[in-house]
Amino acid sequence: MKKLLLSLILVCLVLTGCRQYVYVPMGSTGEQSQTNDYYIDENGKIWEISYNDSTGSFVQSWTNWYYATPETAQKVLDQTGSGENIYFGPGKYEDTYYIRASRETALIYAQGPDDSYNNKIDEENLINLDELTINGRYHYVRTMSDMEFRADKEALFTGIFEIENQYSPSSYDPVRQIEIDNSKFTEGYTSGYGNHVRIDGLVFNGFRFQRDGYDASFRARYLERDTELNDKISDLEFINCSFSGNSTQKNSNLSEDEENEGGYDGQRAIFLNADDEEAFNGIRLINCTFDTLYQGIYGYQINGFTSEGCTFSNFGHNAIALQNYQSGEPAYSKGKILIKDNDFINVADGVIGRGGFKDADITITENRFQNSGDKDGLLIKLGADNANQHLTNVSITCSGNSYNDLIMKDTALSNISQNGIKIDNQGNAEYI
Repeated sequence: MKKLLLSLILVCLVLTGCRQYVYVPMGSTGEQSQTNDYYIDENGKIWEISYNDSTGSFVQSWTNWYYATPETAQKVLDQTGSGENIYFGPGKYEDTYYIRASRETALIYAQGPDDSYNNKIDEENLINLDELTINGRYHYVRTMSDMEFRADKEALFTGIFEIENQYSPSSYDPVRQIEIDNSKFTEGYTSGYGNHVRIDGLVFNGFRFQRDGYDASFRARYLERDTELNDKISDLEFINCSFSGNSTQKNSNLSEDEENEGGYDGQRAIFLNADDEEAFNGIRLINCTFDTLYQGIYGYQINGFTSEGCTFSNFGHNAIALQNYQSGEPAYSKGKILIKDNDFINVADGVIGRGGFKDADITITENRFQNSGDKDGLLIKLGADNANQHLTNVSITCSGNSYNDLIMKDTALSNISQNGIKIDNQGNAEYI
């Protein structure tokens, strides 16, 4: 009787247009609750309704989850804070969705005198939202910690998730989209503001990404970052996600701007672009699938990386490319690199590797390679005969892998301080 009464109450709420009633999988394993119901308020918050036997009344509590649709996704992304989560409902998500510093979630700093990148923050210049002026210069700083984004099985992402961390005006200007008392208006408009995004624990769970154009499905750019401000991404995880495209070929019709920008020369799953060693820390791919792409993950200066239980199929280039920033002083990928229990099928141009590594512990184990390798039969190539791509203080363990029916030989190399190493499809290791 209580359950029937609860359902009737919720139906009445829906019919009156007050709230949107929805079933969402809120359990830790993605299973829908069988005892309580949920509704969404006008701000996208998901509330749980339960019956209190002791008081004989219904109670509601916020679940710390927001509900997003293709129409509301950007708004929800802008308002969600640390410790909160987003459930992306059914539908086709075709736009570029920015994870950025918005006025709803950011700390705001008045910018001091210009410097070369307009990128300095003075903690004494922290201001309130109502202190903004139309011709001011500001920095917006957002911290995102302990968050999960979960996608419905009927959600399809053909657009791009992009994390902005930059110091020049971007496509989004919070000041231009806020009402300011007319008495404060002067000539000119806001310019030179910085968008600082710091991530410490963000999970993408169950997303289905599909590309039919160039560039990546997920892209983060941390260039010209102020290292003293700790702007970086740590513990970014993709679990149970799928990435697919329709081309394994490189784009040969790039504009000069696109060539300089990087990341536009083929369909990719994930592109992480930075110019120093501390921007990306603890990147994990768990039980994901990648199919018919030019390249899988393409990242600079990765400090700690895991790919476990994933399947990479049909690639025109390599599946996992961790490398160093190649201009100026080399900044290397480093830390613990684990490539375990993955399937690599029809992957051309080498499967794993590319750039230089420093102070790294690399383990490649229990993977299965089928019809993969470059023209020289190489599956793995780390470092190169290039001054910017050496291996320095690197240990490598390659064990328990199979190539078709051939078990690759175990290769354990420690404290490498030479140019690089390559491992062929029979497990033979050779210094470059």
